[in-house]
Amino acid sequence: MIQADFHLDLKGFALNGKLNDGGLILLSGENGSGKSTFLKTLAGLITIDRGRILIHGVDVTLLEPQKRRVVYATQNSYFSHLSVERHVLWAMGERASSETMSELFDSFGINFKGKLRELSMGQRMRVTLATAFASNPRTILLDEVISNISDPESILEEVGKVAAGMSVDVIFVAHSLGEKNAAHHYAMESGNMKKLF
Repeated sequence: MIQADFHLDLKGFALNGKLNDGGLILLSGENGSGKSTFLKTLAGLITIDRGRILIHGVDVTLLEPQKRRVVYATQNSYFSHLSVERHVLWAMGERASSETMSELFDSFGINFKGKLRELSMGQRMRVTLATAFASNPRTILLDEVISNISDPESILEEVGKVAAGMSVDVIFVAHSLGEKNAAHHYAMESGNMKKLF
């Protein structure tokens, strides 16, 4: 469960973030409406002016990003010099398990090898998803990651299944997909969030 109720001002742009839900959450809105800013704030990359953020009951408002157990992933969230396997193993750290890695590879259709710089964008995003879940997060924030994968709806369905099995909340940004699989839908408009369902 993610509980956020905060306000911040960034160089004249005001953002009011209010969310109280868990599971697979769709965040939609026009370019520049504040979606990425909201996600970065949850991840601790931007400091709020007032309010608070709780993730799975833990107040993370003042915690450093690395202590929040929140993964913020974008289209560039990968190490191009690493192989597919090393990339996911890096995220697992001391919890490295070939069984877990195999399950994640199956879930996200990773049946390819090589260094990430040699892969297509869609393949890189599949590895990004596996890496995010491998890092033992409480919450994963996907900023336009799903839309770069072929058959995004089926991948989103897998994201929901894996997240439910691991008790991980996922917020994903997408413009033209996701309502079918999302448990909740929030829309951002000019820095203000509105719950649609």
